[in-house]
Amino acid sequence: MKNIVSALIVLFCNVCVIQASSLFKIDDNYLSQHDIVYLEPEFDSFNGFPLGNGDLGGMLWFTNEGITLQINKIDLYDKPANGRMTLRSAGRLNVNLGVPCYSYMHLADFEARLSLQNADLKIKSSTPFADTEITSWVDANSNVWVIDCQADYKKTLPSGAVNRISLERWGSCDFGGWYGSRDRDVANGLGTAKVNRQENDIILEEKFEGGLHFTIACRVLETPTEILRVSDRESSMITPLSSKQKYKILISVVSSNDSDNPTQEAISLLDKAEVKTFTALRKEHLSWWTHFWSKSFVHLADNYLENIYYIRRYLMGSSSRGKYPVPFNGGLWTTNYDHRQWATPHHWNTQESYWGLAVQNDCDLLRPYIETYVNMIPQGKALARKKGTKDGLLITEAHDFSGNMVSANWGNMTTNYTPASQISKIMWEYYAYTQDRDYLRNTIYPFMKEAAEFYLNFLQWDDVRKEFYIYPAQPYEHE
Repeated sequence: MKNIVSALIVLFCNVCVIQASSLFKIDDNYLSQHDIVYLEPEFDSFNGFPLGNGDLGGMLWFTNEGITLQINKIDLYDKPANGRMTLRSAGRLNVNLGVPCYSYMHLADFEARLSLQNADLKIKSSTPFADTEITSWVDANSNVWVIDCQADYKKTLPSGAVNRISLERWGSCDFGGWYGSRDRDVANGLGTAKVNRQENDIILEEKFEGGLHFTIACRVLETPTEILRVSDRESSMITPLSSKQKYKILISVVSSNDSDNPTQEAISLLDKAEVKTFTALRKEHLSWWTHFWSKSFVHLADNYLENIYYIRRYLMGSSSRGKYPVPFNGGLWTTNYDHRQWATPHHWNTQESYWGLAVQNDCDLLRPYIETYVNMIPQGKALARKKGTKDGLLITEAHDFSGNMVSANWGNMTTNYTPASQISKIMWEYYAYTQDRDYLRNTIYPFMKEAAEFYLNFLQWDDVRKEFYIYPAQPYEHE
């Protein structure tokens, strides 16, 4: 009888597995229903299209005669001697197609479609002057941004037009005091950007006093160009006058965190992309995103809520694969030069970007967050000792990602002791959903242990109530 029961249980379990595996089939184009589609051009930068590969990215928006994109990178943190650690933008690229291709007055047809599934943007427009097509994507496997441009000029413009591709960096102050204050010296934060030419590439090099330096390299393929140096901070590539324009723009960004020679490495990235061919580059890009989307699936009865879920997952996949966590105040999607309100990270806000990633099987996107805070263990231990404990670590609510505990002496945060425990919870979720014991042992556990040690050393005992307590302590942003 026991053998029969065992056999029936095994048979039942096998049937359940077979049935479960065929409960539903996901269409290959399921995500296309969540494409972000504009049927008219958007000229406000903050309503542009976000593109990124997790480290390099930015917003793309429209001008009357073309597109503008602000190029951002997750590790471009400037550490001035006097001032806050600030994430700088890399620069801007402007593409001018030579005609009012997106002018409301002249549009006969227009569509811009951001595909979450393919992580690319396709733009088409038709006017009496030209039919235009632009496709843009940031390679998932290298820090190379690709923009494919085409313009077919009509009889109203028999000679066609020249196209102008401009790379610039002007910089700005960051308005880091949130809305309550700003740096009135508008020269702060401008950097020392310089453009030059190496063969057929525009090279923009930036160096800050705090040690950050980075390079943007820009190359145009499939058409000859003339390089015009507009100023110390801007250069343009001019295509010949033609009734048909067709070319590809490649942009790479390399920081001093990536290489000791950012300029050489930035050029090398463009060389590798060109040698690999766009067909191969594109195929590998799509393969990465196919794997990304295949790791989990969610269907909700409310299509709008489902769209929010997928756009959020797309944004995290596009911005949380670099050296640092995604900044809560704009991510890679800021558009107004270096303007970023509230420049100092606050942990309550930072963690919100990472809630739920483990549950949806995106644990790899947690690693920039985890490893940033693991690197802050020495500073956290030093702060705990200042609080009078022998062991343990403490992370203040406001801090920067180099470990500077910014709010250690702020009256409204100085006795807030919760961030390290919140960080530990997210770290534990990574282990709970990956079961990666080596990562737990070598990376996560040392932080969690120190966070727990702080409480064990800092708690006091109340003989009357028979309970542990911490005093003084405060809720968030409360004196």
